[in-house]
Amino acid sequence: MGILTLPSMFALACLLCVKKNIAGFKSHSDIHNYPTRNNNNIYMKIYKYSTIQNSFENVSVNLYNKLPPNLKRLSYSTHRVVRDQLVRNLIYNIE
Repeated sequence: MGILTLPSMFALACLLCVKKNIAGFKSHSDIHNYPTRNNNNIYMKIYKYSTIQNSFENVSVNLYNKLPPNLKRLSYSTHRVVRDQLVRNLIYNIE
């Protein structure tokens, strides 16, 4: 039908926010100079309090890091591909 669940809409908004502001985030390759498996992932700061860990920014980065590499390489204007993936694989819970 092409209808997204509320958690899927939230995930899409998070992913688009990260993609739009990708220059403001540091990747693992910016933090250290040796190659690792996740060097293209965005670096997530570790916080002491769960309120900050569950913030919009951290949830957005976590969702972005879970994307397959082919979806990470897409430009912001091709967000329809990500939306179509979410329609095919609906999210009912974000954790």
